[in-house]
Amino acid sequence: NFNNQKLRAEVGTLAKSELPQLQAELYAQKTALISAKNNYVNSMNSLKQLLSDDFAAIREIELSPAGELNAVKTVFSLSDSWDKALNQRPEILQRKILLKNNEINLKFSKNQLWPQLDLQAYYNLRGDDTAQVKKDEITGRPYIERPARFNRSFREVRGRDNPNYGIVLNFRMPIPNREARASYKNLQLQNEQALLMYKQLEQNIMLQIDNLIRAAETSFEQIAAASQARDSAELALQNQT
Repeated sequence: NFNNQKLRAEVGTLAKSELPQLQAELYAQKTALISAKNNYVNSMNSLKQLLSDDFAAIREIELSPAGELNAVKTVFSLSDSWDKALNQRPEILQRKILLKNNEINLKFSKNQLWPQLDLQAYYNLRGDDTAQVKKDEITGRPYIERPARFNRSFREVRGRDNPNYGIVLNFRMPIPNREARASYKNLQLQNEQALLMYKQLEQNIMLQIDNLIRAAETSFEQIAAASQARDSAELALQNQT
């Protein structure tokens, strides 16, 4: 330590000109120690925030590890991750729905450019009954001899006495016009743009997943390296003391 080096300088086994450099290294180590303590407290607070929803209640509690923390390496499958993301991500599903809607609108717009033939068939039954009205021979006033009844109308329907049926053909030949064709071309462009945006979204998701998997693998390697560095530092500290 610095005190030992200072004694060496006083007895002449170390040049006094080296003391300022040693002292600068000492202060640099103290600065690093202060920064490490602050990072330790910040990490501890982050852990407490994850453990409880009442930070104030556990702020003063000192957390200590109960055992050795061994990181378990996770093996990621890039192809499986891509497959799940491209079939389950909400933004992908939304884009697929948009593409389907655009395709339907495009087909509808295209159909408007062709002749249209509609076949319509109909068949119905009619039943009716009317009251029989006569005039009184003496007074000349009309009177109802037999009233109309629903059962007679229903009897005609059941007996199919008055059927009515037919077939109607409607043929429409659209006159070519610039507006309809321009609308179809516009929908084609919109559909192509939506498809390009969908492909771009796929590429972005695949790139994001690749970066995340690589970051996870790199973090695991950093954990192993940091653990080895800690063990070496503890050994060096024991040798110094």
